[in-house]
Amino acid sequence: MNYRAEGFLKKRIEKVYRQEGFRGETIGDFKAWKETALKDFEKILRLSAFSAAEFEPVVSSGRVFDGYLRKKCSIQTAEGLRMPFYVLEPTKKGNNIPVIAVHGHGCNGKEGLCGDSINTEKYNYSYAIDFVKRGYTVYVPDLLGFGERLEEISIKRGEGSSCNHLNNALTSLGTTLMGLNLFELKRLVDYIEETGADMNGLTAVGFSGGGLDALVLAALDSRVKVCYVSGYYHSFKDTLLKNNLCGCNFVSGLWEHFDIADIGNMVCPRGLIIEYGDSDSLNFGCEEVIDETKRCYEINGAEDNFYVFKGSGDHRFYGLGYGAAEDIIKRGE
Repeated sequence: MNYRAEGFLKKRIEKVYRQEGFRGETIGDFKAWKETALKDFEKILRLSAFSAAEFEPVVSSGRVFDGYLRKKCSIQTAEGLRMPFYVLEPTKKGNNIPVIAVHGHGCNGKEGLCGDSINTEKYNYSYAIDFVKRGYTVYVPDLLGFGERLEEISIKRGEGSSCNHLNNALTSLGTTLMGLNLFELKRLVDYIEETGADMNGLTAVGFSGGGLDALVLAALDSRVKVCYVSGYYHSFKDTLLKNNLCGCNFVSGLWEHFDIADIGNMVCPRGLIIEYGDSDSLNFGCEEVIDETKRCYEINGAEDNFYVFKGSGDHRFYGLGYGAAEDIIKRGE
């Protein structure tokens, strides 16, 4: 006899899964679906639970590297909540186009994206440096539960993130960690906009869990013109008791309404770049999900804004989409 819950959960997800997924056939179907889907997605994430506070920006340090300056900054996002981030600026004349580079796990938050983590090379995590060397101004935040924002309990336990602790607490308080991450990233976009940056090319890029956060940001903030997702574009069904089991992946009721393909569909017709490894153990079965979003872009006549790249290897950032991102940005200028 099998007394475990896995079989029950699989039947449950098949019964309630993706009730608001896009299944239309025309641009009219898509526009009607998107208007409703965006509102419902915000409700699921409980975004309205968070209130913006004055930024009170602080620039605490700066350091010169080969070809760019890295400044340490922070802003207040909500009352009693500050987000630290690096700003990478080209030392030669740049293009004034901002990129938000979002980290995933295993890189000590923002440090790995700037080359200062033991896992930077393993996962090819230095995409923040790659973008600044292409002339972009790059903003690299610490999400809650990582880097300088690792909770005390996680430090004591030797954990690399505090996602489980934070998501459990926020869920019990009627909110979500994914929603709070989105809120803070939107506040960072507000701050970037105030700096006078060229928002016509604003790009969000992320690997693994950072890819999910970048995608959610792009879906719910139309100021993001290009979204570059690496190592996270597979069905939520594939995470069920298998992989990506960190608390930051889970939102009450989300799977009932949408899947990753639908979050990508919310970005359409803006730029969406997806890359994955052909033997990525955390992204199996992603072709079906990618095809769902590809169909949405085709319906909208926006195929030129949708790119997919397959790398040769396991779970890492491949950097195959830089040129595609720049092509989309240039067309939007």
